[in-house]
Order: sequence, then C-alpha cells, then structure tokens
Amino acid sequence: KSPVSGVSTTTTTRRPSRTKVVGKTTYRRIRVSWNQRRGVYLAGYSKGKHKYRSLKAAARACYKRGKGCGGITYEPKSKKFTLRRGRKLRRSPSGEVSWLKVVSSSTSFSSSGRTKVVGKTTYRRIRVSWNQRRGVYLAGYSKGKHKYRSLKAAARACYKRGKGCGGITITYIRAEI
Repeated sequence: KSPVSGVSTTTTTRRPSRTKVVGKTTYRRIRVSWNQRRGVYLAGYSKGKHKYRSLKAAARACYKRGKGCGGITYEPKSKKFTLRRGRKLRRSPSGEVSWLKVVSSSTSFSSSGRTKVVGKTTYRRIRVSWNQRRGVYLAGYSKGKHKYRSLKAAARACYKRGKGCGGITITYIRAEI
C-alpha cells in the first residue's frame, strides 16, 4: 500500500483563525493547508534535515521552517517525504507526489510556538508580546476601524491586521490602533 493513498487532492480550512489576548500577550492559531498534486515535484531541497518517514512529520517540519519551505514532495524511489524550497510545480518523470503549503493567514512566521498536525491541517500557536511605553504615542491610524473600548479588543484587531497595524495607543477614553 502506498503511504500517500487515501489522501484528498485538496485540503481546505473551514474555520477562521482564533485570536486570544492574555495580559499583554496575544496568541493566535495559524492554519496551513496542503494542496496535493500527483505526478509533480517542487524544486530544491529545504536547508537542514529534509527527509522524513511520514507526511505528518514532514508537514510539521515544513511549517516550522516558514518561508524556507514551500511544500513537501514524496519520492517513491527512497520512500521518503522531502521538504522542498520551491513553490513552482514541475512534471515528475518518476511519479512523485507533492503537497504545496498554503498559509491561510497573512501573519509572519516565527520560530517560537507549538505546532500540532490534525488530519491534513497544521496548527501553530504564535506568541506576540506588546511593549508598553508611557508618555508617547504612535503617529497615524490603521486603516478601517481604529477605536476600541478595551485593550483586549484593540490588541486582537491590531494582530489580525498584521503589517497594517504598528501598535496601540491608549488615550484616557479608549484604545486606538
């Protein structure tokens, strides 16, 4: 039996990422899905260890590498799942199978946090810390709604905007991003 049989050709995420604020730290679950393609490979091995015996272990390692890993290719000859650098699929002369990594959140990658693989989806818990500075403010507003009634609500909204939000300024009345 092939180690890749019974795997669907496309994996999708159904629920949006959840954000949780605890004190001055924001936690967010990030989801990655894997699009399977038969008869193709991804060019170039990822740096470091790149051969794994299971798809689950390869998926976890690929996600931890962030942008350094574009997906996974199963090599029938070696019977190994290999981490690949490239994101462009190429025709395989040896019947390889590849999984292209698709990040369903625009947040940047981090080397910290716990990774968990459930089915064909990788979950990663990312920790974001907020530094408090008294007597100063951040110039300009983030696009869209920028006034919130609590620090917790402002932190959650700021994190979801990614690079579109540089931080939070608290006025005497409400938190603004």
